[in-house]
Amino acid sequence: MGKYLLVGASSGLGRLCASKFVERGDEVYVIAREKKKDTPGHFFRCDLSDLKSVNENIKQISCKIGPLTGACFFQRLRDKNKEESTLDELAVSVLSTEVILKNILHNLDNEIDHPFVFVSSVNSRYVSTEMTLGYHISKAGLDILAKYFAAKFGSEFARFNTVNPGTFIKPERADWYETNRSELTRLSNFLPRKKMNTADNISDLILFLTDQKSIGIN
Repeated sequence: MGKYLLVGASSGLGRLCASKFVERGDEVYVIAREKKKDTPGHFFRCDLSDLKSVNENIKQISCKIGPLTGACFFQRLRDKNKEESTLDELAVSVLSTEVILKNILHNLDNEIDHPFVFVSSVNSRYVSTEMTLGYHISKAGLDILAKYFAAKFGSEFARFNTVNPGTFIKPERADWYETNRSELTRLSNFLPRKKMNTADNISDLILFLTDQKSIGIN
């Protein structure tokens, strides 16, 4: 159906989305620092904290795969040694996204819809003391980045949305929640419907936002 770049999609929610894109019939290209054995689609290795490397890699990737239909961005800082660095958080989450977009947006087909989705967080607006300052700032930056690029490139059939989930059950944590039902109940009680979202719920929303049925949402 389409050709999509998925950034930071070698694990968790990103990997689940990549699998669903493949099932939908899309051509999928994954950029991440490490390849897992079950990473779907075509894989390109890239350290997203090194912006010079990101710029060089995305140019090579763009030449190799040609024009894209769209892209989804899942990346966040994973290096525990850098978790207190706001600059590193911004480089991985926001600045690398900007570099990638600037390299691919000049090569769009102006006759088809080009959806782009950023996975942000409720922490773009609300503070959680369990997360770093850099995490909050980078998620807020993604929200602004989406609005800016939507205004700047909307006339070129590019549309931008952010998905801002709160706590949800990630694939790799599902078994933990099954054996810690009291914690699941505690977290669920903060939500209006008293039930936590799963990665499947979030991934289905992302797939909808990259579908022609959501063409009016930006």
